[in-house]
Amino acid sequence: MLRYKSGQQVSDGINLLISMLVRYPEISSICCEPDTKEIKFTFLLNDNEKSISEFSELISKSLATLFGLNKEEMINPFNIKYSTCGKLTVLYIYRKLDNLTSQELNLIISLTQEYFKDSLIVEVEELAKEDQLFQEDLIGAMLDNFGQELATQKFFAFREEGRVMVFNK
Repeated sequence: MLRYKSGQQVSDGINLLISMLVRYPEISSICCEPDTKEIKFTFLLNDNEKSISEFSELISKSLATLFGLNKEEMINPFNIKYSTCGKLTVLYIYRKLDNLTSQELNLIISLTQEYFKDSLIVEVEELAKEDQLFQEDLIGAMLDNFGQELATQKFFAFREEGRVMVFNK
């Protein structure tokens, strides 16, 4: 259980953001927007020559397949935006929070890793396989139980020099 320096317990929603950033070092930052009930994942790409629209289509088809296999309808689609500054591309993946699953999150991250493998900027080393599985289980349970808390407060979480920082905007 995480606590602030003051001794107060860290909320479950903040724990979820921390777990996501710890488990997925490819994610540069996460922002929760209560107005739109969306979560925004930010990825940094260096010298990217791959097509963002092709990547968006790949994710769309893959998520449709995942939802089809689970016999679910893809109700809340994602949205991809990006901006460039010189050789740096900032990729934003937006997703509604109301039914995001850990399985869907794993798929999005895996596709991002594979598609942008040569240009994806990752600040820290990956966790050991055992720790990855633990974090994935933890994230899945927290998404099921506390994902809605993220939709009510404006959080911004990012990684800096190997540490995870979370701010309530």
